[in-house]
Amino acid sequence: TTGIDNAFGEVLPALENTEFIAAEALINATIRTGELMLLVSMDHVDDGMTDDCIDLSLGRASGVPMLGTDEAFLPGQTLARDSSFDNAIVTNTAVVDGVAVGSPITATIPIQILDAAIEFEILDGAVRLEQHEDGLASGVFAGGLDIATIINVVANEGVAQELKDLLSSVLYVVADLAPDESGECQQLSITFEYTATPVYLFAEE
Repeated sequence: TTGIDNAFGEVLPALENTEFIAAEALINATIRTGELMLLVSMDHVDDGMTDDCIDLSLGRASGVPMLGTDEAFLPGQTLARDSSFDNAIVTNTAVVDGVAVGSPITATIPIQILDAAIEFEILDGAVRLEQHEDGLASGVFAGGLDIATIINVVANEGVAQELKDLLSSVLYVVADLAPDESGECQQLSITFEYTATPVYLFAEE
C-alpha cells in the first residue's frame, strides 16, 4: 500500500482491554530501563544534511541510560552497541535536507507480555530519519509482522489462553500485508514513531 500503515494499532485497544498488555506503556518502560534502545545512524557521510550516497543503519544500544527529570534521554551520553543485535543496513541511499529513508530493513523488537519476553521480527521494513536544527531527530520505523509466527510464539511462551484466543481471532481480520494465493493477508503492518537523542558509542573492540 502507499504511505504508512499501522494495522497493529487497531489491535492495541482490544489487547489493553484484556489487562494483559499495555503496549505503549510497556515499550516506553523498556526504553527507559535500557532494554530497548534503537540506534538509527548514517555512515559514509560527507554532508549530514544533503548527501546522495550514504548508508543508513538500524541497531541497538546496551547499557543503563541517563534520564532527565522528565524521564527523557539526556543528550550526549555514551552507550555501547549491542553486539547481540544484527544491525540492519541499507547501503547507497541518500539524505536530502536532513531526511534519510532506507528500506528494506528486517529487525527484531522485544515486547513484554506479563512474564513473557517475546521478540517479534519486523519484515520488509523501512526507517525514516529526520534531523532537526536543535540536534534532535524524529522519524518512523515500519514493517510487517507475520501472523502465524506471532500466534506460534505466544503459544510457546505460556501466555494466558484468553490472550491467545484474542490474537487468533483478531489478527487475521485486520491483516493488511502479504496476501496468499486466496487473497488472505498473512502479515500485519506495524509502525513506530520515535524521537531520538544524539549519543556517543564506545569504540568496538
